[in-house]
Formats: sequence, C-alpha cells, structure tokens
Amino acid sequence: MAFNQEQHYTACVRFNEKAIIVQTMSGNGMMAIDHMYQPFILPLDVDDIALSNALLQALSNSRTFTQGSDESIDFFDLTKGEDRYENWVSHLCQSLGYKTKKSLLKNMMLCDVYLFDSVINIYPNRHVRLDAWDGLGKDKAVTLSLDSTPDEIGKGLRLAMSYCL
Repeated sequence: MAFNQEQHYTACVRFNEKAIIVQTMSGNGMMAIDHMYQPFILPLDVDDIALSNALLQALSNSRTFTQGSDESIDFFDLTKGEDRYENWVSHLCQSLGYKTKKSLLKNMMLCDVYLFDSVINIYPNRHVRLDAWDGLGKDKAVTLSLDSTPDEIGKGLRLAMSYCL
C-alpha cells in the first residue's frame, strides 16, 4: 500500500470477548466511522500478520475531506450520521450474534490509530460508559514505523490493546 507522507490516515480498533473490529475513520480533524468501508471483523486468535494487514487496509481507506466541501457536509450530517451509526451497530450485532447494542458494547475496548509521515501511533482508551471511551494518555501510546514488518505492527497493536484491559 502506498501512503502519502503528508496525509493523515485514521482507523480504530474495537474488541470484546468475541472479535476484533478494525474500522476506517475519515474526516478532517474531527473523525467518524467511514460508512463507505465495511469493518474488518476478525476472530480474537487472528494472527498478527492478518491483523496488521486489516489495519493497514483500513488506514489506506481513510479519507481526508476539505472543510466545507459537499462531501464533508454530507459525511458529517447529524441525521445521516446517526442513521449510519445505527446501521453499523446493527451490522456488528448481526455479524457477531448480539441481540442488542448494549450487549455488543458492554465490554467493548477501543484503540485509535493514526498514521502520518510513516509513523503509526496507536492510542488505547478506557471504556467509560456504553458507547464512550476516554484516552489513556500519550504515555500508553504505541509508536511504530510504517516500515515495521506486518508481524511487528500486529504485535504493537496487540500491546496497545492490552493496555485497554
């Protein structure tokens, strides 16, 4: 995958007792789940290389919008955003066998992932309420080079995930 050195790329990795969910995020400063790309839903025992490949693909899909553009206005439209989020939750519930949003999100952990200038920063979060997370701080961040092997990127992501627990 080719990444533009001067573009910001964003993804998030959520996980619970059933799966690891790697999702593309897009925006410009303010980021949101990108409805154009389905999440990668991976088993907990996925190998580090496959985990890395999913993360790099999600990052590669990340779009940066020009502030005030029609694309940005549509992407951040509140009504559409709420509908897209509910569709995303429904898709995950159906895919993972959950009956409610509450059961899906109850034990959901989150890492935010940013790529800029060939540096991957992974920030673990703590779960503060049903669909809200709070960052653990830069001292818990895992920083990797884009030149790292897929195995190293997968292991780095798992390390960041371990801080969420």
